[in-house]
Amino acid sequence: MNGLRLFVYLLFMPGILLAQDQDFGTWLSAEVNHKITSRWQLSLAGQVRLNRNLETVDLCFTQIGAQFTVARNFKAAVNYRLIQKNELDYWSTRHGFFADLAWKKKWKPISLTVRGRLQGRVEDQFIEENGFSPNWFFRTKFSLSYDTERRWTPFVSQETFLLLRSSEEPYRNGDVTRFRYEAGIEYEIDRRNSLSVSYMLQHNRSPIVNEFIVSAGYSFSF
Repeated sequence: MNGLRLFVYLLFMPGILLAQDQDFGTWLSAEVNHKITSRWQLSLAGQVRLNRNLETVDLCFTQIGAQFTVARNFKAAVNYRLIQKNELDYWSTRHGFFADLAWKKKWKPISLTVRGRLQGRVEDQFIEENGFSPNWFFRTKFSLSYDTERRWTPFVSQETFLLLRSSEEPYRNGDVTRFRYEAGIEYEIDRRNSLSVSYMLQHNRSPIVNEFIVSAGYSFSF
């Protein structure tokens, strides 16, 4: 998809969204972060996702990762994710791996974060039958947060998924496959514990489905 097609799609997307199939779901997550040095941090996270109007567990995953402060305003991260995906008549195992580079700038009380993520995802069947043959995505995310100087921090974000390479559907290479729009609030309980709640619109393009998702998360840092 070239730049002009993407611009036109974004321009008319609000009208397009009203005409598509819809679903409601919820994502529940928890994570633990450990700061090793002033630059290095390790993390362990888990999440359960429900869809089909909360009637089905869509997937659950466990993720481990490391984050490194490259320079002022720049952070890099690598993560591995073990995923159990509900295919309705069976559960499949997927493996996800990510490489992130994020830039953050503060103009008090506003903070802007721009993140690029190279994502690989592979199912066990592609490892066994066709060798290591993952699907590759590049994801861009823009986030704005507002510092209330209290424990509450509201935020909004937008994320775009670009399919770089597909093992199953190579004709879709180069397509934008998904958009996410999210608004929420983070609440700092104390220096180690925090909670977050958000509401997300996820627009999937194949098949075309709009998902309205309520998320809740807990984070512990030490």
